[in-house]
Amino acid sequence: MPTNSQILIDGFISDEFSKQTEYSSKGDYFELLASSRYMAPYDLDDDEIAEGLIGGSRDGGCDAIYIFANNYFLSEDVQIQNYINRGSRVEIVILQTKVSKSFKEDAFLKWKDTCNDLLTFDKNLNDFDDKYSDRVIDTFGRIREAIGGADDFLDRA
Repeated sequence: MPTNSQILIDGFISDEFSKQTEYSSKGDYFELLASSRYMAPYDLDDDEIAEGLIGGSRDGGCDAIYIFANNYFLSEDVQIQNYINRGSRVEIVILQTKVSKSFKEDAFLKWKDTCNDLLTFDKNLNDFDDKYSDRVIDTFGRIREAIGGADDFLDRA
């Protein structure tokens, strides 16, 4: 039996979903809604929130990913090396959203596998084309670039 809080939250989500026309799925809309609420302290605009959404099939449990260097959002159209130097502070926000009333351990195991696969620097990202979407692989490539630039970990040719 759902709690009062769950009923109120579900009502809020349904109400917000009914006011928009861009998303046909309540789950997809919830990814946007949850991301915009969680990322509010970062002061991102609507386009930047939407840019971070990468959920879908083969998302590795990552519905949204946002990369920051020294509190600056590294959007897809910026050259990371222009914003990173040795000692930069890199922050990565990975969100997994659920419309369901429970959150199973499976979601955490998916994240663990995804991070192990894609954040292990000696693994080639292209080896995971069949497991993760292009969007996920590209985003983790940008994360690697940001981490490498901040720690001088990767050689830049």
